[in-house]
Amino acid sequence: MKRFLILLILLLPALAGFAPAPQSEDGISMTIKPGIGGWYRYGQWIPVQILVESEDRTIDGRIQVRVTDVTTTAGNQPETTYRIPFTITEGGSKRVFLYVSVNNFERNIQVELLDSRENIVLSQRESIRQINYQDVLYAVVSESPTGVVDVSRRPISYGLSYQANWQPDDIPPKADALRSIDVLVFSDTDTGKLTADQQQAIYQWVISGGHLIVTGGPTWQRTTAGLLDLLPTEPSGTQTITDLTPLGTYLGQPGEELVSTTILTENTPKEGASVLLKIGDIPFIVRRFQGAGTVDFLAADTSIDPLRSWDGTDSLWYELVINARARPSWTYGLERFEEAGNAVSNVTGFNLPSVIQLTFFLLAYIGLIGPVNYLILNYVGRRELAWFSIPILIIIFTITAYYTGFSLRGDDVTVNQVNVVQIWPGEDTARVDGSIGILSPRRTTYDVTIEGGLSLRTLPDNKNTIGASQIDITEGLDYVAEDIPVDAAILTTFATSGYVDAPNLSGDATWVIGRRDYTATVTGKVTNDMGIDLKDAVILAYDTYYALGDLPAGETADFEISLTLDAPARLPLGNRVDPGRPVIYPDATQRQYNSGVACYINNGPNMIYESIMRNKEFSCYGGGDEEDRRIRRRALLVTSVSNEIDRNAGRDHRIYLFGWVEETPFLNVQVSNTDQIFDGTTLYVYQLPTTVTFRNPQFSIVPPGMTTWTLVENDMPNRFVGVNPDTSFLLPAGQAVAFRFTPMPGVPLQEVTRIELNVRWRYRNEGVTVSLWNWQTQEWQPLEFEEDYQEQFIINDMDFLGPENAVQVLVEADPDATSQSIERINVTLRGKSE
Repeated sequence: MKRFLILLILLLPALAGFAPAPQSEDGISMTIKPGIGGWYRYGQWIPVQILVESEDRTIDGRIQVRVTDVTTTAGNQPETTYRIPFTITEGGSKRVFLYVSVNNFERNIQVELLDSRENIVLSQRESIRQINYQDVLYAVVSESPTGVVDVSRRPISYGLSYQANWQPDDIPPKADALRSIDVLVFSDTDTGKLTADQQQAIYQWVISGGHLIVTGGPTWQRTTAGLLDLLPTEPSGTQTITDLTPLGTYLGQPGEELVSTTILTENTPKEGASVLLKIGDIPFIVRRFQGAGTVDFLAADTSIDPLRSWDGTDSLWYELVINARARPSWTYGLERFEEAGNAVSNVTGFNLPSVIQLTFFLLAYIGLIGPVNYLILNYVGRRELAWFSIPILIIIFTITAYYTGFSLRGDDVTVNQVNVVQIWPGEDTARVDGSIGILSPRRTTYDVTIEGGLSLRTLPDNKNTIGASQIDITEGLDYVAEDIPVDAAILTTFATSGYVDAPNLSGDATWVIGRRDYTATVTGKVTNDMGIDLKDAVILAYDTYYALGDLPAGETADFEISLTLDAPARLPLGNRVDPGRPVIYPDATQRQYNSGVACYINNGPNMIYESIMRNKEFSCYGGGDEEDRRIRRRALLVTSVSNEIDRNAGRDHRIYLFGWVEETPFLNVQVSNTDQIFDGTTLYVYQLPTTVTFRNPQFSIVPPGMTTWTLVENDMPNRFVGVNPDTSFLLPAGQAVAFRFTPMPGVPLQEVTRIELNVRWRYRNEGVTVSLWNWQTQEWQPLEFEEDYQEQFIINDMDFLGPENAVQVLVEADPDATSQSIERINVTLRGKSE
């Protein structure tokens, strides 16, 4: 009996996981699914799905989620409650979504159901798990009877992979809640069940940088039913084939099991789509870029044989994900929240009395109660009245000073907003991320409302927080922060995000890549049809910029940029870093870019900042005139969305326009029961339609700067940002590292005739082996050295060329050798583009 009790005690924690949903005495149950399969990414909205079932009671109240900060001492951060009105009738069930934002390393949320009298009917605590910046998060929506496909088995660079398995009902109808997801897969599921709001959320998530993959196969009709407008192709039927070996050849993993009967979906690619692989007359992998995102259609169903049991299916998912379009850092929204809060603290049109004014007032005060008072009383012979005149003068000056200060503050609330608006060609929807500051002339409470379907929350881990112990935010079509206490002359800050109608900008850009010296030119034009002038407009291309200056409404500006494409771009997926984490860049040519960012960024270069701000002078520490505050506000806004770790920062070959609009409110923010003064800054980011061409299509070259790189294998310890083939790194004895170089998506090299591998050593090369991956034999093949310092290997064997012309390079240090310093590794491809 004693042993049985001990065993029962040990099993109780495990059995708790199988307990039914909590149920009250009134027959009300609540089932909760927080986050993306329980995971969340810091700084992003977290969806909380709540299913309430009632047996014998009607409730008209609300559901709320309470978030309490656990990382700081009590009182430093308020508890935030997110809530929505909720009604359920007897015998009914109802599913709702709430969206919450938490501070760093939060582990729990509290979900509560309240009735109309504010009584808690049900309360349930749920745990959530934070993933890192470099981790890759997949969500797979599937109803396959054979089970959910695992698409996350192969890790990408430094990141760990996580997969959430969803049903169609689990998809939140708000794009902000999908932003933590890197890849969303629909496989053998009925997308016809998706609501209009869910479909819109998926579309908005894609154009903001998401990667959507949809499979076909025998159930293609129900899998594609709700996603037809997003697909890069038009499915039309099925065809049975008996050989999938072209897929094995494409992946470099041939297999006999691919000689098998398979049902593929017949389809016709849409305009602008590209076919990555064709099997027979059927486009097998079709891709189209939309906005900042990628949409893939796979003509087969990987949840059924032969692909389900084929060892190469993991490589298929890996290749689809790793070859998608890179994402610039600003597409992730606000990530440096302290800088976002500080940006709105720089208010223009709000000037304190100058030092001269204060000095004059003080001298007048001293002179009046001193010499002037004495001379007047002495003149009338009543100096003893000084006992009365001095207190009276002090009272008069005190009242005057008080009312002067009161009048200077005014009666209106100042609403300062700073926003980043992303615009993409061909899309009617734009993305906005911003911060809002409320500056009150006196102590009171307000309701702060943001309209138009945009979200509102307090800034995570922000020191400019509200002086309240409790913050209530009601969600709906409009978000309302209720009864917010605002102290006199103290700024209260919020974050906002969402989607709006796209402002009218247009343009185009064309790359022309030369044959020698990695040189290229970019030419193009941009037109401002927004109806408002753009200030200090800049064109960003790779790691350089072209200053357009002011671009008045209705005007068109041309540009031409010459640059050298000698450095591969890091693939952000799986390689991102914490914005607050220190990063070491040993290469002096990159280190120089940190000089202008020292005010706010301490973890490496920031090409966006340097290009947009163009070394404008301002004080880092506050103060100054209105122009100084305006420039500092810009600098802080750019910093808040910048998380760069190399010179390209995820822009690949795309060309962008950056331009500013000052003091014109972009968002409709309302503060209750008071008049408002609007201030602020909006940064517009427009991605120009970009075409890549070659000076000689028959002798085309893809230089290192038109390739991306990521890690394939890495035995080295993960220190700081790790190794980088574009900068000098030390390879310890007995260690190895493998890089994958791939031409950027959209670089039209149809046939590769030569591979050039360049390896540069800081010192003499001793005890290092360099190998290339042979995709046909599936093994590393060592190369022979001819020189001690810089090596250029010319490879004409295309067995070293993988999917999408990828080349993988392995560098190994002999265990008996000393540590080797490697200056640079890159790959150049030559061939034909027509």
